[in-house]
Amino acid sequence: MEFTLTEEQRILRDTLGRFMETGQRDTPMTERWKALAELGALGIGFTEDEGGLGGGPREMELVLEAAGQHRRTEPLIDALAIPGAALAKINPDRLAEIVSGDTMTIAAFAEENDPEGTAPRLQFRNGILSGSKSLVPSGAGASQILVSALESDRLVLAEVTAHVADLQPMMGGQTGVRLQFQDTPATVLAEGAHAAEAIKAGWRRGLHAACALALGTARSLFDETLAYVRVREQFGQPIGSFQVIQHRMADMMIAIEEARALIDMARHTLQSDGPDLDLIMARTGVLERCALVGRAAIQLHGGIGMSEEMPLGRGFRNLKILQGRFGGEIHNWAALRKAL
Repeated sequence: MEFTLTEEQRILRDTLGRFMETGQRDTPMTERWKALAELGALGIGFTEDEGGLGGGPREMELVLEAAGQHRRTEPLIDALAIPGAALAKINPDRLAEIVSGDTMTIAAFAEENDPEGTAPRLQFRNGILSGSKSLVPSGAGASQILVSALESDRLVLAEVTAHVADLQPMMGGQTGVRLQFQDTPATVLAEGAHAAEAIKAGWRRGLHAACALALGTARSLFDETLAYVRVREQFGQPIGSFQVIQHRMADMMIAIEEARALIDMARHTLQSDGPDLDLIMARTGVLERCALVGRAAIQLHGGIGMSEEMPLGRGFRNLKILQGRFGGEIHNWAALRKAL
């Protein structure tokens, strides 16, 4: 495994960082999505064989880390990582639609007690869908939706353009959607084993993306906290000079480095087509360590850390949202205990 960035990857990281920091936040999502496409951020995480711009999981990490670091609300997990990986398995030519940024396609595979989406209760009969899907964070504004459904006892991956969505504000600033389907026309893109392979690929890439987004968020919380303890004074001196605070900051940095090592494991698992269990372990370990960083950042800032005026609070809330993704802690710990 490669643990250091190449020169091209360093340039990409710096470019993404500048864009995520200075790019528009209040313009319509379609405009921001197109700007990401023009930068190359939507295609750099996929190989040319997959229909991308020649990168891979490492480049995808750089995109997600930069987004987490700067509290971006673009749906990079649900409209890039998951549907991109699924479409790359079905037909690489379809991935070009995501890479171009002309349309936004979100993946709505997960359901209650089925975070992968390979055992759905959503029904597909005679070309129409009936049922619902779990809340999709940052799903507002999508023009196309990929869903998993059952046709009798056969798994299908279908595409929907018309749907009913209940918008729900998220505590991290995103707008989630709850999708309801009632006699909704849909087009089948894959079925049976082919559909299962595509859906599973999306789930695996989504786990990896969630890890990278969480790491970027945790790193920014650490940086903000380090800057704060250097200027916040108590007893006539910066609190960062107190040994107990220095120990807390050291614990935060150790947690970040442990999380980075686990992401390296997740990336290697993706590239080597390794077991799902390794990805679940990476996701659980990364989110635990990033949550530790978040809690410490809030504590060291005091009550102001949770206020709306502080970006710190939004970053912490974003981590809480990520902890609930892909089945949440209960589902993933149960999967680990069952496997081990």
